Amino acid sequence: MTVDSPIDVFETVIRTRPDMVIASAMMMDKISGIDLARILKSMTATCHIHFAVLTSFDASHPELQHLPNDVVLVHHDRDITAELDEAVKCLAPATF
Repeated sequence: MTVDSPIDVFETVIRTRPDMVIASAMMMDKISGIDLARILKSMTATCHIHFAVLTSFDASHPELQHLPNDVVLVHHDRDITAELDEAVKCLAPATF
């Protein structure tokens, strides 16, 4: 599902309870995917939802410094297939 407005994101995430949200680090209507990750991870209703940010920023970039530790970075300028694979591994149940 693709959502274009940050307001629609909040409504959609709260209503549908997805397993994961992937957002671009780019701004959309004055809220970046980075800000969206911070907001959703701080809300009781959505803090358990896995979140990935699609970015070209290096992990040490100042914009990424205040992301919650469980937000996964997916770098679109690297091997995006491998990075997405790593991002969704958190969704799989642990096997022993």
